[in-house]
Amino acid sequence: MATGARRRAVVIGLDGVPASYLEERVAAGTMPALAELLRSGRLVAMDSSVPPVSGVAWSSLTTGVNPGRHGIYGFTELKPGTYDLRFPNAASVLVPRIWDRLADDGLRSVVLNVPGTYPARAPAGSLLVSGFVSPRLTRSVAPPGWFPRVDELGYRTDVDADLDWSDAEAVAAELLDLTEVRRRLWWTAWEQVDWSLFWGTFTETDRFHHFHWGRRGEPWIDDILDRLYGAVDAHLADVAGRLGDGDALFVVSDHGFAPIRAEVHLNRWLAEEGFLRLEGDRPGSLADIGPGTVAFVLDPGRIYLHRKDRYPLGGVSPGEEAGLLADLTARLAALRDPESGEPVFGGVLAAPQAFSGPALADAPDLTVLPGAGFDPKGMVGSATVFGRSGLTGMHTFGDAACYARGSGLPARVRLEDVGASVLAHLGGDPADLDGRPVLVGG
Repeated sequence: MATGARRRAVVIGLDGVPASYLEERVAAGTMPALAELLRSGRLVAMDSSVPPVSGVAWSSLTTGVNPGRHGIYGFTELKPGTYDLRFPNAASVLVPRIWDRLADDGLRSVVLNVPGTYPARAPAGSLLVSGFVSPRLTRSVAPPGWFPRVDELGYRTDVDADLDWSDAEAVAAELLDLTEVRRRLWWTAWEQVDWSLFWGTFTETDRFHHFHWGRRGEPWIDDILDRLYGAVDAHLADVAGRLGDGDALFVVSDHGFAPIRAEVHLNRWLAEEGFLRLEGDRPGSLADIGPGTVAFVLDPGRIYLHRKDRYPLGGVSPGEEAGLLADLTARLAALRDPESGEPVFGGVLAAPQAFSGPALADAPDLTVLPGAGFDPKGMVGSATVFGRSGLTGMHTFGDAACYARGSGLPARVRLEDVGASVLAHLGGDPADLDGRPVLVGG
């Protein structure tokens, strides 16, 4: 919708897309629209969130603060006082999103397919269609009056759960169709909402990377990558062509990607090291945790001490915490791949090193960062510490992408800087955010 001389900001999210891969495709001439954007802007690599998972990273991108303030540490948590899993959602975020702050100044937004925004809630005059995890489409659209238009487009919040990822034709059809459906909704909302902020995310990239990133070089894999990234590049061209000189444009991703060499099952490692005791012949969840447990893991690499005052069978007292954390940190840092002898993890961070804010008490005591090809896992029931599944790609902490149109984008940008920059560009005050504004002038 035409907005006259009013400033606008557009954020195009590309879930799971490494900055280095975008640079590779530009150099190969397969993303000409992005190459053209780089003539008037800059692409840099960012560190992801701790841990580097979408729910945490997009929460930091869209609030401008770290997990110690927004309160999202992963896709799962334990229900207080139990060992039962719960799934944090948009209602679990403790601070306003950038679009909520803009609404306080009377500005409207369109937010499409951003992970962690279910159930949908939109400020007055704005539109929000949530991203994964979204169990019901009817609760994924706000205001509800937009639901018939969204449903008529055949919109879905994620790929078909029953998709056969070995079927090249089916995979290509699903990913390209879903990308096109997102683009149709994008342009419908673009024309029908009087917006100042437009934030839309494509998640099909991440889905394909998980299954096939480690198989790049195979003709059918490369063909789908070319077609998928060609669709993304066409969208970049269409958006850029509709922006005014004073409009801000960001292209961002939430984490990088790398081929998996091994999945590292940390609860199995804790059990072998004597820190975790599970009951029953075939334990399958943390509900099988037993007395004497010192620590346990939630995906993807979040380690929690089994405290007396926090868990029903907890036995760790305050006086033991420092020594146990030091011991665990040293052992994790020393863990090596049995085949190559390489370190498994890229770092082991204590909560105060990684987070700050009112939600620090809920943070994992330690978080391991993935090493080169070693993917930390929190499942219960693995028979071995090192293993493989059908996935070939994993998240990385480094190499998230940030493009900004204009001059002045520094070489080092944090996730939180994106939200702060959007807010500042549209006249808001980011002083209380963790991020800092970066220059994004047209």
